[in-house]
Amino acid sequence: MLRPVTCMRSQAAAAMFYGSGCFICQGAMPQTVLRLLQDKGSVQLLDCAAHRHRKAMFVNRLMGEEAERGFLDLFRQEWQVAIARWSAQQSIVLLDCVNLVLTRAVCWWAGVPLHGSRDIRLCRNPGAMVEYTGDIGPRMLVALARRRSTERFVLNLVQKLRAEDERATPAGRIAHFRIRKGTS
Repeated sequence: MLRPVTCMRSQAAAAMFYGSGCFICQGAMPQTVLRLLQDKGSVQLLDCAAHRHRKAMFVNRLMGEEAERGFLDLFRQEWQVAIARWSAQQSIVLLDCVNLVLTRAVCWWAGVPLHGSRDIRLCRNPGAMVEYTGDIGPRMLVALARRRSTERFVLNLVQKLRAEDERATPAGRIAHFRIRKGTS
């Protein structure tokens, strides 16, 4: 970007970067990256207490040995099913196939229902968001449309989880998360 850059590494550097309050997130990402990967209101754009509060929700509710073990078990199952399916095909596009395995495993783990070809759409949409990040032009517009489609799906899912008072799954816990007053 034709600007000076400072690179640091070490535990002390990470502590300075994440805990010192020396850096702000607002305005740090180019808009083309922001719109496809994060969008407004994401944890990566929050500063100070708001950032720590939202990040704690993800860390406390979605990470840990039990969550990791559960996901890995589902990933192994999906991988085995996929291997059987792939062996019956003449050829595959490995990136697309692995993305689909990961999407299915994450959805099952999180409690996001998969019906019909929804898992394929759920896989393609984030894949395009990541692949076309930073692009300008038609591919970025396609990726933005896919992001909006995914957001509509997630909004409907959150509304359903809230209406059913579902809190047992990671998706249900996220749907019921509330921002603490004074942190936004």
